[in-house]
Amino acid sequence: MKTLKYLTIVVYWFFLYSCKDDEVKTNSLTDKPTETSKLPVFEDGGTIEPSSGSLKLSNTIVENGGAEITQHGYVWSDSKSEPTVADNKIEFGKAAGPFPLKISAELKNLKLGVKYYVRPFAINSVGTKYGSGQSYQLTEATVLPIIKNLDPAIGISSLKLKARIESTGNKPIVSYGFQYSEKELIPANSLSFVIKNVGTSLPSGSSIPFDFETEIKDLLANTVYYTRAFVSIQTENSVPAKYETIYDTQKMIRTLQNSGAVGTWTDITSEYNLSQLSSYKVWYKGLHYEFSRYGSIQSYNPLTKIGTLNAGPKFPGVGYIENFVQYKDSKVYVFMSYSTTSNISKEVWEYDIDNKKWSKMAEFPGVPRAATVSVVGGNGKIFIGGGNEYTVTKPGYATTMKDWWEFDPIANKWTKKADIPYPLYDLQGFETASNEVVISLGLSFSVSGNVGGMWHKYSPNTDTWVQLPNLPESFRASKSKMWTQRINNVNYALLINSAATKYTMWSLSSNYTWNKLAELPIAYNLNNNFFPTIQNEKIILFNRASPYWIYEFKP
Repeated sequence: MKTLKYLTIVVYWFFLYSCKDDEVKTNSLTDKPTETSKLPVFEDGGTIEPSSGSLKLSNTIVENGGAEITQHGYVWSDSKSEPTVADNKIEFGKAAGPFPLKISAELKNLKLGVKYYVRPFAINSVGTKYGSGQSYQLTEATVLPIIKNLDPAIGISSLKLKARIESTGNKPIVSYGFQYSEKELIPANSLSFVIKNVGTSLPSGSSIPFDFETEIKDLLANTVYYTRAFVSIQTENSVPAKYETIYDTQKMIRTLQNSGAVGTWTDITSEYNLSQLSSYKVWYKGLHYEFSRYGSIQSYNPLTKIGTLNAGPKFPGVGYIENFVQYKDSKVYVFMSYSTTSNISKEVWEYDIDNKKWSKMAEFPGVPRAATVSVVGGNGKIFIGGGNEYTVTKPGYATTMKDWWEFDPIANKWTKKADIPYPLYDLQGFETASNEVVISLGLSFSVSGNVGGMWHKYSPNTDTWVQLPNLPESFRASKSKMWTQRINNVNYALLINSAATKYTMWSLSSNYTWNKLAELPIAYNLNNNFFPTIQNEKIILFNRASPYWIYEFKP
């Protein structure tokens, strides 16, 4: 009997010890964990990188344990070596997969000399699972200055570059300025760029943040230049002294066209084999790609004039492809496909062109809708918003939406953002030359007066909307009569005039003013059904309704 008592105590102690890091929920009737599911699984290790007053974290959830992950994120503490969800935490919400799922976060406004403990967590119906714990102590040596490029003023033969030093990292600054070149500025020690020093130490009495600028003259008109800001610091007060240079992300900027240069249209129909051609919207590695609404992937090689009907596996999602966007060239994301016999799906799919692979991503958390807009922003996120709610029981334009969502393809995460100023459908959008702002065009909606055709600027950094000037001329407020494209940080819009007689190309300058460019030498035709794509810094326009034609626009 005594032996049995000791055995019971040992088993009880073992159970408590094994539950130290993983909080296991039990069945309310049996007081035992469920047998059909288990805790989520994390990949061993993870990364923790110091930045200026912050720590960047990265981990991987290998699997969900067979049950939905209802919450996940990071827990951290400056006093406990094994923090839990009862301590400080960063929460991401549900994790729908696909797995393995990479997660990342940044702890900001941290104190120097304090040791921080952090570990990832994931919760499902079984309980809470914690990943490997890590710790880090920020020191003076790990904190570097923060410098940021600001929007430049662009001229025909000049650029006024602007930047801001947001933090010195408590380091003495020995120089700051810009680099520029007609070639990319990587690697940092390349001899192909020009250094434009603006100053050495900060002027007496300067405060942080500190803005500075310089003007670069005698540049070529209508030419792409690569620029970036830098700040150099002294890292060690030794003999000889040691220095380090910190760079902001480079920008690609095109100088303005000469007066009277409005671009040219060229009929290139004869250069293509129309019998093997579709309405291509994606250009990648010398090939045109079309993701048809019926799920097939087609490609066309303009050099060989050969088309491929099945250039990749068929779309595995629900029904028709209606809304997709090309992301960083090699990826395509499909949102809210639908069929006539089902509601619009919340599914999100990623297609990897290089590997010819479809992957299911986190579902869209908002109301499914049609006639929405999806656009890639300069912050590396995809934005979706507006449109009309659509279900089998509410076909057509049941409810018009104005919500605005951000999708992070890397973290596979959705975030609700500030609403569009008006409920709108039939939208178009594109990223601006600043690489920080999204331009959205709302069309075909009236509320307290006609707001269709208004342009609005969305700033991801501040999560705010600002209305921009309208076009100098009126145009037809219909998505089917309007297209937008972007070449070398210049935005272009092809619009049909209000009289429905002609198409005109417009460009939007860096200060958000409209410039009228060349008219398309094709008269308006109600049957025209054409789509633009980018090829070698030119816009290619495919018309797939009779009469078939292909035109090229060169800025």
